Amino acid sequence: MTTQGALAGLRVLDLADELGVYTGKLLADLGADVICVEPPGGSPVRRLPPFYRGQPGAEASLFHWWMNTSKRSVVADLDTGDGRRFLHDLVRSAQVLITSGSPAALARCGLTYQGLAEVNPGLVMTMITPFGLDGALADYAADDLVLLAMGGLMYLAGYPGEHPTAVYGYQSYLAGSLFGAVGTMIAAYEAAESGLGQLVDVSIQEAVAHALESAAQQYDLNGVVRQRTGANQQGAGFGLYPCQDGLVFLAIGLVGGQVEGTWRALTNWLADVPEAEILNDPRWLDGQFRGTADAERTFYEIFSRFTRDKTKRELYRSGQALGVTICPVCTLDDLAHDEQLLARDFFVRVDHPELGASFLYPGAPYRLQRTPWRISHRAPLLGEHTAQLRDELEQEAAR
Repeated sequence: MTTQGALAGLRVLDLADELGVYTGKLLADLGADVICVEPPGGSPVRRLPPFYRGQPGAEASLFHWWMNTSKRSVVADLDTGDGRRFLHDLVRSAQVLITSGSPAALARCGLTYQGLAEVNPGLVMTMITPFGLDGALADYAADDLVLLAMGGLMYLAGYPGEHPTAVYGYQSYLAGSLFGAVGTMIAAYEAAESGLGQLVDVSIQEAVAHALESAAQQYDLNGVVRQRTGANQQGAGFGLYPCQDGLVFLAIGLVGGQVEGTWRALTNWLADVPEAEILNDPRWLDGQFRGTADAERTFYEIFSRFTRDKTKRELYRSGQALGVTICPVCTLDDLAHDEQLLARDFFVRVDHPELGASFLYPGAPYRLQRTPWRISHRAPLLGEHTAQLRDELEQEAAR
């Protein structure tokens, strides 16, 4: 097994802000030489909280730490002639360039595909923007909240009758970055065959709209607009239920619609609960009956009395053993001690030599047998590799 990543030999210039920074991380942890090209004050990503020990600073953003693992950093002031020349030298040496932000703002910095393709015709340039490179909204400003709303996902998140809710974290940025990584690799593969680069245009709004599950199909086929359900039951036996140390999720009939067998397993599990006898009535196998308010209320009262004095782990183990589709709602602390994640060495330690410490990071999103994913080093300090890259470019030019 080789220790090189799947993308070893691919040089990527990363000029993305928070909208697209995850794209470069995905490529860097697969072995690509990803170079963050930052302004003198550093990328905006470095100013995003939370911060190490609560102290803001260019090297203290935990968001920066996570999103820029395995990358190098150079400083280039694109408002100066030297900075633009340095960027162009880097472009000539690279196969991929990633940017994010509004098209107009990128154009003001000279970051257009037309201009950079003249420097390197083989360049794949991925532009991750809020609404795409054209259309009436192309240069509208947008943050994560706006993009979740404009992509439709926020409408589905929250409780019935309440305002929509934004899901945790920069989920729209992550969606755009994931599609950015996929599009980049498709274009880079084609460029390796043809010798010609191309523009990869990623709209975050469109990326979010891909995450709406069956909402579009339900509207198209049935004329039904899906509504928010929150943590409420979606019929008796389907939803969240309280327990001793949090919540569990029960999903009767989720797998292949196998209601009868799962319901029988459930009633066997509850055999020692006197009030649960009514669940043996054949009416409970009827989805329409289980969807009534009376059925939901009755089931919730019975099952929650059963779960309240038990732990998530206990309910998960005993329920699954009997064939009941139930699982814990895990907190971050639960994940840090999860047997399955620990058995697969999901969490990895990353050294921060300048701090004399190492920290726990989430690990691989996928496992490749011959060309494994790995975090090769912590996120770079601002401009840490500027002199190194200038020397490399001089040596390449001399050859």
